[in-house]
Amino acid sequence: PVLLVHRAESEAVALPAGTGWEHEIRHLLRVLAGEEELAVAAEDALALLVLLEAERESLESGAPVEL
Repeated sequence: PVLLVHRAESEAVALPAGTGWEHEIRHLLRVLAGEEELAVAAEDALALLVLLEAERESLESGAPVEL
């Protein structure tokens, strides 16, 4: 897959095969094995979790959700 990045000039960025979920799990396994450092801070992961939960709630209710 290729991601097109549009700035002053467009550029194609090659993406590795597989889903984002697969890449996250592989990264976590390498972190647990001591082969890599965690790619994100715990605070960033928590902020994403809050955002995703609000998105789920909004989809279920059909209404905006305040964060």
